[in-house]
Amino acid sequence: YTQLADRHIYRTERQYIDSQLVLANKKRTCEEGQYVGSWELQIICPAPQERWHEDAPLCQFGTCCGHQTISISKTSVCPLCSEFVRGS
Repeated sequence: YTQLADRHIYRTERQYIDSQLVLANKKRTCEEGQYVGSWELQIICPAPQERWHEDAPLCQFGTCCGHQTISISKTSVCPLCSEFVRGS
């Protein structure tokens, strides 16, 4: 998120559009060798109180803003609304 902070897709339209890039994971189910269903998004939430480690697993799941969330920490911050998210 540090690298994405100043990146915008709508750079020339900043006065009309508020936007920010976020990280997400997409997933769908595989049954009997066939992918079924639609893609689900998991919004990757940063954990400002935790230092990122290369081998840190994204293993804390929650929900916020109508989306599934995933993080390395039980307490993370939703990049959409800036609220704390409790993982499980």
